[in-house]
Amino acid sequence: MMTRVSCNGASGTQYTMIVAPIGASLPKVGGVYLLLSREVSVWRALYVGQSENLDQRVGSNITSRHAWPKFRRFGATHVALVDVSDSNDRLWIERDLIQGLNPPCNDQ
Repeated sequence: MMTRVSCNGASGTQYTMIVAPIGASLPKVGGVYLLLSREVSVWRALYVGQSENLDQRVGSNITSRHAWPKFRRFGATHVALVDVSDSNDRLWIERDLIQGLNPPCNDQ
């Protein structure tokens, strides 16, 4: 059974995402992602991003990204993702989630 997480954007739209451990192989599709930490029984969004290829951006090579030390300091252990093929939709959803979740690792 896959773990899922739901979160609301500033617009009130609810997004349901699949959760995977950091370093897992991810779909090679466009989408929006959250880097997450687990606090007791609650997921905490640390960072919101979007990419044309989720696997390249946040799959197995995420630990080589320049921001990885910051993500680790905040306790990132998992990534949540939703497939979104249209680049304009990805940008809109990313912005909506950043404004709704106020993640600490997004520079605002």
